[in-house]
Amino acid sequence: MSDLIALDSQGSKIESLNLRLLPKPLGKGGEGQVYKLDSKFNNRDICFKIYQEKYRTDERFRKVRYMLVNTPRCISNNNSQLCWPIAQARDIDGFCGYLMPTAFDKSIELHEITKPKRHWKLSDDWERFFDHDAQNCLLRLKICVNICAAVEMLHSSKRYTFVDLKPNNIMIDLAGRVSIVDLDSIQIRRTNGFVYHARVNTEGYTPPEGSGLLVSNEVIEQNWDRFSLAVILYQVMFCIHPYTASFKEPFANFNTLGDKIEHNLFVHGPYATFITSDLKPHRRFYKLHSDIKQLFMQAFCSTSRPTAAQWGETLFNHIQNSTHGEPSWFYRRQVCLSQAA
Repeated sequence: MSDLIALDSQGSKIESLNLRLLPKPLGKGGEGQVYKLDSKFNNRDICFKIYQEKYRTDERFRKVRYMLVNTPRCISNNNSQLCWPIAQARDIDGFCGYLMPTAFDKSIELHEITKPKRHWKLSDDWERFFDHDAQNCLLRLKICVNICAAVEMLHSSKRYTFVDLKPNNIMIDLAGRVSIVDLDSIQIRRTNGFVYHARVNTEGYTPPEGSGLLVSNEVIEQNWDRFSLAVILYQVMFCIHPYTASFKEPFANFNTLGDKIEHNLFVHGPYATFITSDLKPHRRFYKLHSDIKQLFMQAFCSTSRPTAAQWGETLFNHIQNSTHGEPSWFYRRQVCLSQAA
């Protein structure tokens, strides 16, 4: 990889960047690998996503180039960031990937804290995310606000839709700061009507109207992301998926999350009386303040879903109200976090 060069949005070489890769990849995926670079860009740590040969297509090149030229107005603040492409990379054979900021230091994937108990591989530093106390509740609420801020950064530019927003693509650090990664998979709708389609979506985060759709052939609206966002917020608050439950007839054969979402089986929705298993984490929903409960009901029982900005404003107000005491969105401390049923 000694022949790597970085190109800006105009296709000019960025002379100040040294593309020497650190030996151990930060991550691996189906399309390629991500390496941290032994250099900084605008005083930021950066990394390099290098695609496998079969993904180094002209369409991928044009999509990343479009993202470079059309960066959203805001892609970071003190607590949230989009790991947006900052340069394309070329090797001796041509386009091979792109450069982006790294996630905040010592970040882990969000799904690690949507479990009832800390995984043994996580250091003791992460234990406070699983403590059953008021400070933990407040920390999780702040994480939700930071996720909403990052989503709104993308949605404020009407041309972009995540489509595959999920906890695996969201990183958090020990302070609860949020980075959203894997952004080259988003859908882009250009002003001339041309669409760079998303490539994948994930069961459990796909809304009912997405059942059976091939997203690589469809134009997806941001309302789709609003469903995914609500699922993620519910998981952060309660450490359980909002559609996880067993149902009696006529819903007894709907076993997958995709089936339950397609048939609108939100555990607190209109078919709640058909639930046969009462999982403890879900009971905490009824201790929420009415305005937060209403946002969840709107997200899962209506096609007019709350925006990231609406979620963020509501949750931030509850943080402000909780400054001098226990978070107001929970009834008491011993029920503020999910415990094993």
